[in-house]
Amino acid sequence: MAGNHIVTSFDDDLSRLDSMIAAMGGLAEAQLAQAIDALVKRDAALAETIAARDDDDR
Repeated sequence: MAGNHIVTSFDDDLSRLDSMIAAMGGLAEAQLAQAIDALVKRDAALAETIAARDDDDR
């Protein structure tokens, strides 16, 4: 983070949150790419697998 706060645990929490949000974005990006691939290929089984994985990631 750009600035330092008096309580370093706050900075640690912000850093961890930033990492978690980046990871979530990466997962969403990968799942979207897979879903588009299933749609383009008209692969219903792949689409169902991707949708089921969405429930597992929560």
